[in-house]
Amino acid sequence: MYTETGALSSKAASIIMSLLYIPFVTACNYFDISSESLGILAILLVIDYMTGIAKTYVINKEDIRSYRAIAGILAKISVLLVPITLAVAAKQINYDLSAFVDTVISMLVLAEVYSIIGNIRVIQTGKPVHEIDAVSFVLAKISNIILELLRKGR
Repeated sequence: MYTETGALSSKAASIIMSLLYIPFVTACNYFDISSESLGILAILLVIDYMTGIAKTYVINKEDIRSYRAIAGILAKISVLLVPITLAVAAKQINYDLSAFVDTVISMLVLAEVYSIIGNIRVIQTGKPVHEIDAVSFVLAKISNIILELLRKGR
């Protein structure tokens, strides 16, 4: 299962990925989430994280700290939890929010693409560039929509 260096063998990693894939797809189907879209979002979150680290290294390598890396991972996981939470809530209240969840995933995908392109631009130029926090912008819009739904439910 492990190689001489202590890393997982490719066969073990493949088995683990297969074991994770089945419950992932099953949960997505149950909660009416596009597993493909959510998977793409997850991949983009990882790419954004890696390009963000590279950007920080190019600008000022002293800024790379383990606590910031952990905070970044937690932030990325929390972004992935937004559409999942919406889908779970919709299932619980028996309300069809599948189109809204799909839209949220699409908005988050676009925000991540924007961030990745910004990171690559900084890596290429070596100069910091002012960019908006697109993910926070999207999350604020989602919060406003949910607030309106709550107000209408009164």
